Amino acid sequence: MPIKFLAVAALIVAGMSSPARAAPVTWLVDGFAFDDGGLLAGSFTFDAALGRYSQVHLVTTAGSAAPGSAYEDLLPGAAGNSGLLAAVSDTDVWPGHAGLLVLLWESPLGLAGSATTGLRIGFERYFTDGRATPGLRMITRVGEVHAAPLPEPGSVALASVALLALLASGALRSGRVRAGSSPA
Repeated sequence: MPIKFLAVAALIVAGMSSPARAAPVTWLVDGFAFDDGGLLAGSFTFDAALGRYSQVHLVTTAGSAAPGSAYEDLLPGAAGNSGLLAAVSDTDVWPGHAGLLVLLWESPLGLAGSATTGLRIGFERYFTDGRATPGLRMITRVGEVHAAPLPEPGSVALASVALLALLASGALRSGRVRAGSSPA
């Protein structure tokens, strides 16, 4: 009976297995400063397997050249580059002006084992009627960009099934549970 149980458990585990895939990683941005005194902070998620950004929540604060803005929308066509994040402002803090935030990383996001990255260049620019306005804000102080991988649900499920199989196998071997009888 234990061999049949282990065979069934092995089939269940094999059925739950899927090809390995890196989990999306949420990157936290903090301590960046622009040359006009404004600050940049927030977070975004990058899925290295798909090569896509999502859940962008970056905020710039006011400085002497610009009022700052909130960025949650990606620049169309720039969503699949792991070395570049380009976002457009979704708030109208400066009436008639749209903001563009560009961050170019030192190394592409999603490299195996990378938990931090540096910034090569970063800037914020505002546009009105499709034309750039004066006041390009450059990032002059680079803060921290660090990541923590999200837990992968498939791994947790697989470990749970394996643990249950081991516990059931041990119970069968010790004679506490016999085939065809209910436990006392």
